[in-house]
Amino acid sequence: MYARRSGVPQPVRVARWSRLAYGLFPGLRLIATSSPRDGAPAAVLGLVTLGLAIGLATRWGVVADSLSRIGARPSVQLVQAALIWLLVLAFEFLRLGSALTERTRSEVAPRALAALWIPTLLVAVGAPAVVPLAPDWMEPAVAAAAVVWWGSTPAVLYCSLDVVMPPSSARRRVEQVGLRAFVALTLVVLLYLFVVPHPGWAEELRELGFVVLPDWLA
Repeated sequence: MYARRSGVPQPVRVARWSRLAYGLFPGLRLIATSSPRDGAPAAVLGLVTLGLAIGLATRWGVVADSLSRIGARPSVQLVQAALIWLLVLAFEFLRLGSALTERTRSEVAPRALAALWIPTLLVAVGAPAVVPLAPDWMEPAVAAAAVVWWGSTPAVLYCSLDVVMPPSSARRRVEQVGLRAFVALTLVVLLYLFVVPHPGWAEELRELGFVVLPDWLA
């Protein structure tokens, strides 16, 4: 008599900060808010890609020693670096695909741009290891990755805000203040990097194999 008349499953209400945490891994938020069947494929693929990326990264020194013993060119190890980066990119696109299957109000473009934040950060952080392998190729790649990483930061913040804060006039004020602060910070960083001399940084970059960037910083 009091049984539900509809067999449609009701959505699970999850706290906004918990939703933000669940979004860090592919499919996890779908599992928490919908059903394991919806999020399990993305979660399994996420585990595989992340595990392979970590496995390849931890073998970096072993591969370098092996290439040195057989007399191979150091640039061959760029294949390993490219595989690690592609796996991380695949992990991020799995997160993106999981987010796009949810019923959210945010646009696709900010989410797609936010998916590039960690892969480009990985290129910038890994510069000391990969630039010496092929300086002519990797210097422009690292510079471009740094620019994309910085430019995608507002998209990451916007997507996070979309999860934890519902649309309102207060949220619009937060977005406006945040955008102005980001623009001001960008100008400060550019002035600090390219107007104030940094001879110590320039020398360290030259030792890594950079050519153009040290001249800008010196």
